[in-house]
Order: sequence, then structure tokens, then C-alpha cells
Amino acid sequence: AWGDRSGYWTDDWKGQRSENLEAYETLLRSGVDFIDTAEVYGFGKSEELLAEFAKDVGAGVETAPALATKFAPIPFRWSAEDVPKALEASLKRLGVSKVALYMQHWPAFGFGANGCNERFLEGLCLCYERGLCDAVGVSNFNADRVKAAARKFEQRGVPFASNQIQYSLVYRAPELDTGVIEACREHGVTPVAYSPMAQGLLTGKYSAAAARGVKGPRGGIFTESRLSDVKWERTPRVRPEKLTVSVAKGGLLVSVPQRDVSDHYRGEGVDELRHAIEKYRDER
Repeated sequence: AWGDRSGYWTDDWKGQRSENLEAYETLLRSGVDFIDTAEVYGFGKSEELLAEFAKDVGAGVETAPALATKFAPIPFRWSAEDVPKALEASLKRLGVSKVALYMQHWPAFGFGANGCNERFLEGLCLCYERGLCDAVGVSNFNADRVKAAARKFEQRGVPFASNQIQYSLVYRAPELDTGVIEACREHGVTPVAYSPMAQGLLTGKYSAAAARGVKGPRGGIFTESRLSDVKWERTPRVRPEKLTVSVAKGGLLVSVPQRDVSDHYRGEGVDELRHAIEKYRDER
């Protein structure tokens, strides 16, 4: 969510631009080639920053990353045509002619929502059929919505790539309670986790004292009880051996094993990112 202007992560995107550019370059030079954003992140600023970063890095990167962005079902968007219209605006901000993946960010709710959601799925089909994206996806869809979307896309011959959901070691409801992971597997849809490190809770970076320095709404995550619940993450004798993370390879999302997660995610900022990537590559 580079460019965030909501105050949830930060409201100093200008001051953090150089650090975010360094993170972007580190990702690409380390072989990570899938970047996800959305039109609501920074109210379009995230997409604009990605375009700027791509120009700044330029020929220094061997392969351009596969880009994904998301459609927001906000008020006054009611029709199927609103979806490709929104994507065209995103493409302009991103400075590209198409994206690898285009998703509906969340289901519409409220009066008339069912009809709107059906039209938004149609709109995603139009995006693919018009060559604006290589595949489509959804986000925050429950099991029934995944199944309905899968039927729609199958009928139209549109590749249904992913359902982006909140999923981490401390939030496993999609796997254990709601049937979302099962529905995805049933229809060949890749679950893509957002907040896989619980927005910092699982990094081992935050003690109770350090968490008090987290400003904005995100600070509410680091309650005493939650920090207590994840103390095992910093306990050397506990080593989750079978955690998988979604990464991109050749533009496709695959799952790969990752070991000693608590060692992967120590440090600060870009150094933390670089260490995690280098350690994973060494272990391969």
C-alpha cells in the first residue's frame, strides 16, 4: 500500500518515497516478480508510484514484474462497464497497456448488491476479453461467492486465477472455519494471502514497548493479549516447517515451502526484506 494517504499505514508517502523505491528495487533484483496494488491504495497514488519506480529502475532490472490491481465496488458504480472503465484508469496510472491480474477488491454490500456483484463479474469478463488483463480474480470472497464466480468465468472461458483473502498463522478461518480454501481448491483458484504476517504481529519485531510506537488504527492490532498469543514466534524451540507462501514465478502464483519463519522476518525495513529473500534462495 505504498502511497497510503489514509493514515492506516502512514501519511508520509513523500518522506518514505526513497525507502519504498529501495524496497521495490530489492524485490526485483532478488527475483520477486509479482506486485499487487489497488486503485484505493492511496486513492490511486500506489499505482502512480509503481509507474514512477519502474521508470527510476529502468533497464537495471532484467524482467518487468507481473502487475495486479483491483477494482473497488464503491457507490455510483453499478454497471459491468464500470469495471473496464476503472481498469483503464488504473492502467493509465500504472503506465502499462495491460495487467497480469485484475480483481474485484471486495463484494458489493447493501441494497441491490446481488445484481451489482453479478454485473461486476461480467465486467471482469469484459476486461479479459478486451485484452486489458491476462487473468481475473476476486478478493474477500466467501466460499459461495467463489463457487458462483467460478461458474461464471468457466462459462465465458475466462481464467479465474485467485481469491485474495486475509490468512496467516493467527487467522486461519478460511482454512479451518469458512470453507474458503476448500472452495478455491475445488475450482483451481489460488488463495493469495494478504496480511500473511498479521500486519507485523508475526515478524518478531514488536515488543509491547515497541508496539506503543505504532501510530494510527494499525496500533490496535498490537494488544497485550495478541502479543502474548504470538510469543511462541520468538521461541527458538518452535519452528513451523510446513508453512507455504505464495510467490510469483513466470507470472504464475505457486506455493513453495519456507522454513524457520521467525529467522526470515527479523530486522528492519529493506534489510529485513533482503535477508528474507536471500535466505530463502540459499535454502533452495
